[in-house]
Amino acid sequence: MARNVIFDWSGTLSDDFGMVHSTTCAIFARLGLGAISLEEYKRECEMPYMEFWKKYTPISKEELDVMWLEEVFSAPNAVSFPGIRQELETLYKQGVSMVVLSGQASKKLKAEAAEFGFSDFFDGIYGGAHDKRHSVSQIMAEHGFDAGETCLVGDMEHDLDTAKHAGVTPVAVTWGYHARQRLEKSNPRAILDDVSELASAVSLV
Repeated sequence: MARNVIFDWSGTLSDDFGMVHSTTCAIFARLGLGAISLEEYKRECEMPYMEFWKKYTPISKEELDVMWLEEVFSAPNAVSFPGIRQELETLYKQGVSMVVLSGQASKKLKAEAAEFGFSDFFDGIYGGAHDKRHSVSQIMAEHGFDAGETCLVGDMEHDLDTAKHAGVTPVAVTWGYHARQRLEKSNPRAILDDVSELASAVSLV
């Protein structure tokens, strides 16, 4: 059983498709770009997040981060995926140490975690990660996580690449932004199709 879990947030614990798409559309409008459909966004989105934005505009990361914070709190509220709370509670009661590592702005991320009632489950909540590979090792060192006892759970190829970069076990979920076929390319230890599999999958790592 994994003693430690690093969770992605958007598309893994938080159903924020509407919020992220609405914020993206608002920024596209401010930049004079044409509308982007939710289907196109989910197909083209990737991390590090500037890789997505470079496809459409030369905006700098600094400019984008300012615009994102200006727009994201006006977007529809995200909700947690049904059943996530039960899975987190199970892991928490089992004594599993859990942290969040996300590209979402820290202020918005922590507000969502508090709104969902998830904050107490986590030993750390880290937002604003442009490239998670640059953050994961520092977080593991800060919490004393042993790579052999740690898994990273996420919904995008970048999450799985981050896990491999840190030498931890990659676990993919298919209810988020990247489809199963795309996740399979990264050869994760497990691919979960249902939220109810989450706690049991961690126990098998």
